[in-house]
Amino acid sequence: AGVCLPVAESQGGGVEATQAAPAVDRTAELDLRAAMQKAQRPDSKVPLFTAECLHHYASGGATYSWPDWLRPESLRDAQGRRPAEPGYNGGTLWVPNERVQKESGHGTPMLFQYWKLKAAHFDKIALFKVGKFYELFYYDAFIAQRECGLKWMGEKKPHVGFPEMAKNNYAKMLVDAGYKVVVVEQVERVADQKERVAASGKVITGPTCVERDMCEVFTKGTLVDPELLGGSGARYMAFLHFEDEVGSGASAQLPFAVCLVDAATSQIYIGRIVDAPDRNALR
Repeated sequence: AGVCLPVAESQGGGVEATQAAPAVDRTAELDLRAAMQKAQRPDSKVPLFTAECLHHYASGGATYSWPDWLRPESLRDAQGRRPAEPGYNGGTLWVPNERVQKESGHGTPMLFQYWKLKAAHFDKIALFKVGKFYELFYYDAFIAQRECGLKWMGEKKPHVGFPEMAKNNYAKMLVDAGYKVVVVEQVERVADQKERVAASGKVITGPTCVERDMCEVFTKGTLVDPELLGGSGARYMAFLHFEDEVGSGASAQLPFAVCLVDAATSQIYIGRIVDAPDRNALR
């Protein structure tokens, strides 16, 4: 369970695989891994998730239809900063207004909800509830297809999905691969949505739009569901606080405090360590 935040689509149906993905040779796959490793270097200015997304586009994704704001030459954070610019926030995404989204061919009642979510959670894989399925789009779809072996859906937009009963299985696969996952649920029935709109005096045009909420976020350090834990079940988050250095030179003392929180068992461990300039205790 998690805190639900309002996101407001079209009621979806079943998922069918209709076409294989564009072929990506092994060289491109190796290039992807190299790009990911480069992004992890201390001198890299591009967050790992962003670097991976851009490489997916370059290694086959460009054959699909993309909105301009996701293309490498246009990608920006919510404040308009480019990936290599100082202060770039890889957790957010600049998204235009709904009119521009619709004119681009990538704006429907459901996708309006999707873009609202991704604007604040670009670096998370979104499992988006559509009817009895969870669906993934664009860069999220490329990552999930590679990590989970999901079949491609449709011919235009990058798009994969799976039945709702398989949510924990695929969420665990993505988290184990190092990704953060956000689950968006439908929190309104179609009949209730029609009543709500009718009561407001508005006329429903186009697809029925049901409300959705972001209800769960899964990361390696915050899993608590037994189905997702596996192994020992421990999921630690570490917090470090570095105090001011005492003394100078080889005899200097560098104290720091540490707190370990096991999200699965609610156990908390705290301590304080006085380290030396070589930081052996920290290592």
